[in-house]
Formats: sequence, structure tokens, C-alpha cells
Amino acid sequence: MKLYLTALSTVFIMSIFILLWGRSKTWPILLTVLDNFFLSLKSEISHHRLMSILIEITSLGSATIIGLGGFISFIAFILSQQYLKAILITIGSCSGILGTYLKKWIGKIRPENSQGYTFGSSFPSNHTLMSSSFYPLLYGLNFPHTFNYFNLFFLLVSLSLPLWIGISRIVLRAHFFSDVLAGWLLGGTIAWACLYVQ
Repeated sequence: MKLYLTALSTVFIMSIFILLWGRSKTWPILLTVLDNFFLSLKSEISHHRLMSILIEITSLGSATIIGLGGFISFIAFILSQQYLKAILITIGSCSGILGTYLKKWIGKIRPENSQGYTFGSSFPSNHTLMSSSFYPLLYGLNFPHTFNYFNLFFLLVSLSLPLWIGISRIVLRAHFFSDVLAGWLLGGTIAWACLYVQ
């Protein structure tokens, strides 16, 4: 029971931190500078083919892809009678619900001239939050913790997908850097808490 409370309280504390950070009227200077820097990159990176690739990368963090992956994983865990893993992968794949409520409470506007599909407010990035909680969790629940090149490859994929999804959200002007950073922090915390419980 103490294990579950530790994991739950860690996610709760990170959620409160993200909420307070997003509601803050004065952003830290470094984050404001980074937000503006990354927004200026979009004008430098506007090749049509690259933008198409980034739109495809960002779709890997969508609720549709994460939800489908979570559903398939849930069914696979249930069929193999691994019920705790089924619950944990459901938590990881449904982390966007928390992000949606944080977006409503914070209400930060998105960057102008967004490329790709966006709705709602900006902070935190739900694509980044969901991918940061789902892909590392999927790896942690499915692969043994032994070193070999096969495991290393999938570890790198599970960690690089959220990174690239976050970068694509910034370059497509769907989010500011600070939105993506908040998504990485909260999603990573959810993944860690689920793996900690397991």
C-alpha cells in the first residue's frame, strides 16, 4: 500500500507543480527566452517535405495512436493474466485526461500560425505528455531488465519517440517549448510512478 501511495503522491505533486507553473503570471526568464528562440526556428525550417515528416511524427503522440496502443496492450496483458500490467498501461495511455484538465485550468494560448491539428489551450502539451508516459511504460512493462542489443534498441526508441514528438510540436508551432517541457516532466513522472509500482 505504501508503494502505491508513494507513486500516487509523486504524480499528484508533479501535477500541482505543473498547474502552478502554468498559472503563474511571470514565466521564468530562461523559459521565455527558450520559447521565443524555438518559435524563431520555425521560419528557418519550413521545407515542405520536412514539415510533412514532422506532422507524421507528431501523430505518434496523438490520443488515437496512444489510445489504440494502450487498448491492444491492455487486451494482451489481460489475455496473459498480467492484470497489474493491464491497469498500469491503461493509466499510461489515459494520461491525456489529466493533461486535458490542466489545459482547461491553465488556459494558455497557443503560438500563432500553427501547422497541423490543434485545439484547446497550449499548456501542457498533451501529445508530449501522453507519449512520455506511454512509450517508456510500454517498454518497461514488456522487456526484461537485462542488457542486450535488442533491449537497448527498444529502450532508445521508447525514450526518443517522446523527444521527437515534443520537438515536432515546437517546430510545427503547436506549442511553446515550456508546454513541451511540462509534458515531458509530467509524462515521465507518470511512467516512473507506474514502473515503480510494478
